[in-house]
Amino acid sequence: MSNDDLKSKFLNNEKNQSSVLEITSEDLQEKLHDKSGKPIMIFDIGNKQRYQDEHIPGSKFAVCDQQTINNLLPKLPNDIEIVLVAEDENYAKQMAQMASERGGLRTKYLKGGISAWNGERTERQDPKISSKDLKEAIEEDKVKRGEIFLLDVREPEEFKEWNIEGSKNIPLSQIANSLHEIPKDKEIVTICPHGNRSGMVTFMLQRKGYNIRTLEEGLTGWSPTL
Repeated sequence: MSNDDLKSKFLNNEKNQSSVLEITSEDLQEKLHDKSGKPIMIFDIGNKQRYQDEHIPGSKFAVCDQQTINNLLPKLPNDIEIVLVAEDENYAKQMAQMASERGGLRTKYLKGGISAWNGERTERQDPKISSKDLKEAIEEDKVKRGEIFLLDVREPEEFKEWNIEGSKNIPLSQIANSLHEIPKDKEIVTICPHGNRSGMVTFMLQRKGYNIRTLEEGLTGWSPTL
């Protein structure tokens, strides 16, 4: 095979891989509007100030650094489609490819970057509940009476170390297959160390019609004596 043939084959493989990883604005909107569809996560890995000003509804801001690669990637479910969004399409593509190769995740990137998104944008953040308000709700026996369902999405070994009394442990990676364990007639509060994993679950379950909030600042901001 000549050098020209090898180069052509390489370019074709790269093009085919890119088409597998990419998702258009129209296709992403269709998936988000399909309430009965499979769970999907959107990570905005672009500029934080722009994210705070406006972003795709339900997307979570994330910094793609070594800590994220080491700590978060292994905890993400590999059976859920993940879409990465940024100003720079190539950057999102590279991160999607890395997450796919290193973490075995079903990652895609928004074709054309955030500027290609022609759907709704919002300044609203995830619905949250403060540690103080949750503590008051627990003192009022709302958890014991079944009005509030505490959903801890950490790994089992994390949960065993310590947890908020009355909480139910379903790891992030198992949420999609455990919906039957999560009641729709109660207010759900999602819990994790910093609010990252729980925020993802909040977005996933919101699309399924759950009344749900994320514990603000996660367990790092929790104190039973508040």
